[in-house]
This record gives sequence, C-alpha cells and structure tokens, in this order.
Amino acid sequence: MRAFLKSIIPWSLIVFVMVCPALSAQTSFKLSKKDGHYFTTTSVNGVPDTKVVLVSCSPGVLVDSDTFGRLFDESHLDVVESDRAQIKSDTENYAVEKVYNGKMSIGGLSYSGDIYIVSGQDEVCVPVHSLRNEADVSANLMRFNFKKKTFDFIKREDVAIDNMHRYKIEDYTPAPLFNTTIELADTYGHEASTKGNMVFDLGNGTPVFFYRKAIAPFMNENGFKILPARNREGEIVALGIYAGFCKIGDRTLRDISIGITNRAWIRDALGCVGPSAFKGYVIIDPENDEILYE
Repeated sequence: MRAFLKSIIPWSLIVFVMVCPALSAQTSFKLSKKDGHYFTTTSVNGVPDTKVVLVSCSPGVLVDSDTFGRLFDESHLDVVESDRAQIKSDTENYAVEKVYNGKMSIGGLSYSGDIYIVSGQDEVCVPVHSLRNEADVSANLMRFNFKKKTFDFIKREDVAIDNMHRYKIEDYTPAPLFNTTIELADTYGHEASTKGNMVFDLGNGTPVFFYRKAIAPFMNENGFKILPARNREGEIVALGIYAGFCKIGDRTLRDISIGITNRAWIRDALGCVGPSAFKGYVIIDPENDEILYE
C-alpha cells in the first residue's frame, strides 16, 4: 500500500500542476445562455468554477457582497468615492453599496477598473470589452461565435479580417458605441434613414432595440407608428414596430420586430444591436476601435 501511495502521489501532483496553469491561462471560453445573457464558467482570481456573465452595458464589474468576499482580497483594491446610487438595466435596478478600483483575473484574461458591490447580483458580471490578454498582447482580437457559443482571443492572422464589414467604435463608456447609418421601413409604407450611435449589446435578445427617448423624434417626423405588444391577458408588455426592412451599416435585416424601451438609455445612443443581428461571428478590435462582422 505504501509503495502504491508513493507512486500515485507524484502523479497526482503532476496532474495538478498541469491543470492549474491551463485554467489560469484560459483565453478561449465556451458560452452558455440564460435569460438572454451569455455566461461562462472559469476561474476568477484563482477560484475555479465561477460563473461569469459577459455584459456590454456596465460601468464596471458587478458583484454582490457575499460573492465579493469569496473572490476578492479587499486589501489589494482601492476604495472609490462615488455618488452613483444605482446601476440600471432595462429590467433591473441594482443599489450600489460600495465601489472599488483594481485588477482581477478571469481565466487567463485580466480586468482593470471599477468593481461595484451591488445588491441582488450574486454572479460576477464583467464588461467584456474591458478584458485584456496580457499574456499574449498579439492575440488581442475578441471573437464571439454566437452559433457555436464560443468566445476567444485570437491573433490577426487567425481570421480574414479584410473580408469583414466593420463599425467604428466611438466610445467604450459604458458600452461599445459605434456610429452608423440606420435605414428603416415598416409595414405601413413608411421608410426613412438617419445616422446615429448604436450599442453592441450582448444582453439584447432581439436583433435591434431602440431607446424611445432618443429615437422618438425620428419616428414621429417620418410617420412610424409605435405600437403596443400585449400578453394573453391583454396587458401591454412592450412597445415597438414591425420592420419589413432594417439596415444597420452594411447589415440588412428583414421582417423583424424592433422593441422600443422607456427604461434603459445610454448617453448619445439611439438603441442597441444584439447578437441575433449577425451571422457567424463578431470581433471586437480594441487596437483599431472597430467591431468586425461577417
């Protein structure tokens, strides 16, 4: 038995040493989707099997106090004085309890920035565009394959980016904001175009979503009818239009429902574009401030 244990323990150590660096060097992730949001399971600050929700429209990392205590060493972070009382999404309001600034690891990637302790968020929400691959700065393209549900960091030579369409990113705070031409036609014969900013939003369940505060003048001037959507009980659950034709930059969509929300609103944005608007994969290129798509 002693001889067996002596032989098995070194092999256990070898397996442990082989597996741990692999987890800490992870730059390719399998995505899952729940309640309209993409998430992965990886290590956070060395703690394995941690659920991480990848988000676009967040000023920083969001986490509740219990999860923060499990994953973070407070002594390595700086306290930030903030007058932000809430962080709002289209469906939730999170009360801000405390704000830190510092660095954390997600698999083999890193995040540097603000970390918000909020109530009601027991998962780690990370703004995906703020992630960096410091171990290999040449592999800095963030590629999403929504069909295969994968997210990875790749080198330029790994993909034919010259053949892809692109949006120019104007700002990253609090989300990837790009300026483009929007062409729209509804089923009542109204059609028009405008130019404005749109957000690439990983949590948007529809191809296109507009912010009513920003899009209403364009809709009213061109006769588009914003109609209510009702549930089986007859209650209004959403507002929107049915578009026979919608073109965002070079991406053409046909026969889609476009929601219009009164709640969430991102400064200088007309609305957002979700993963289902694209075929194949989407790449964020932080070096050239571009979103590339097939």
